[in-house]
Amino acid sequence: IIHYNLKSSNVLLDSSGETKVGDFGLARLLPLLDRYILSSKIQSALGYVAPEFACQTVKITEKCDVYGFGILVLEIVTGRKPVEYMEDDVIVLCDMVRGALEEGKAEDCIDQRLHGN
Repeated sequence: IIHYNLKSSNVLLDSSGETKVGDFGLARLLPLLDRYILSSKIQSALGYVAPEFACQTVKITEKCDVYGFGILVLEIVTGRKPVEYMEDDVIVLCDMVRGALEEGKAEDCIDQRLHGN
């Protein structure tokens, strides 16, 4: 199964704290040869879809979900949304984290609530 719409609002916790993935509306149960799709026709959540899959005909693979899961992890660790719209700017989470990594300031991206007391 390729979910193709992994995002924080589709990951739920049950009463025992077990993780459940929901909203399989875009899940693809296609044979390997039928996985070519115009991604602009399938709306995965902005910020969770890999850049190379945006607005082009692509082969939908598990890589779509791997990228979405990575963004989900960044969202948890940073406490920020994948895309934040400011009055005159747009902040893309993966670009922000990449820049911090390149500058050796990855710790600055970690949500202060995760540091503990």
